[in-house]
Amino acid sequence: MASVQQKSCRVFLAAVKNNNYKFFLREFLLMRIENLALPEPIISVLRDSGIEKLNEPQLLAIKAGLLDGKNIVVASPTASGKTLVAEM
Repeated sequence: MASVQQKSCRVFLAAVKNNNYKFFLREFLLMRIENLALPEPIISVLRDSGIEKLNEPQLLAIKAGLLDGKNIVVASPTASGKTLVAEM
């Protein structure tokens, strides 16, 4: 099984080759939950809620240490996923 970095690299290279950066942004920034290194209980809750992808603010919050217990501030537009960040 390919790592997240390998999958991300392949998506990026395909986007560059096809000169289609919108495709890259959609597939890379809106990451599918099964491609992320999330704890299984979180994946289960997300799937049970019908969530298959995280959007950019959610992904950035996780990368900033949200699941490691770090305090973070999320400032993003309405309907961008801040509530899910708070719930995680």
